[in-house]
Amino acid sequence: MDKAYLQAISYYFPQKKLTNEDLSILHPEWNPEKIANKTGIRNRYISADEETAVDMAEKAANALFDEYN
Repeated sequence: MDKAYLQAISYYFPQKKLTNEDLSILHPEWNPEKIANKTGIRNRYISADEETAVDMAEKAANALFDEYN
C-alpha cells in the first residue's frame, strides 16, 4: 500500500482579531493573562459578516499555491 505524505501546509487568518485584552475590557473581572493560562488562547480571529468557511479555505489554498507552487 502506498503511503501519503503532507508536503506543505498553509493558513489564512481573518482580518478581525479579538484579544484577551479586548475581552478584559468587555469583562473587567477577567484578567488577560488568566484567560490565556486557563484557555491557552491569546487571540481569536473573527470572520467578516459576509465571509464563509469556503471563502477562508479558498484563501488558504491560494496562499499554499503561491508559497509552494
